[in-house]
Amino acid sequence: MKKLNLKTGKEWQVYCQSGKKPKNIPGKPERVYAKTGWVNIGDFLGTGNIANQDRVYKTYDELKEFISPLGIKNKNEWFKYVRSEIKPNDKPNYPEKAYKNKGWKGWADFLGKD
Repeated sequence: MKKLNLKTGKEWQVYCQSGKKPKNIPGKPERVYAKTGWVNIGDFLGTGNIANQDRVYKTYDELKEFISPLGIKNKNEWFKYVRSEIKPNDKPNYPEKAYKNKGWKGWADFLGKD
């Protein structure tokens, strides 16, 4: 799979629909390998990527503690930090979605602002 250089599940779907996929490789590997070691599409493709909805993040309070010393002042600075590729994978890009109903009180609270 690594030789194909596919990075995402969407790229895998496009490849499957292209007619190039050998018949002995399943188009829905998550179904075929579900009981024999299926991890995720990132593992299957050899990228190690984990879909956002499948990631396990630190708690909201742990994330707030982590970002406090970074001095991020506003939402725009947060997204600049996210795009910088410095952010560890156990921290969500969109905390307002990841922590909805799990402690999220708004950007001011998240960034430690009054």
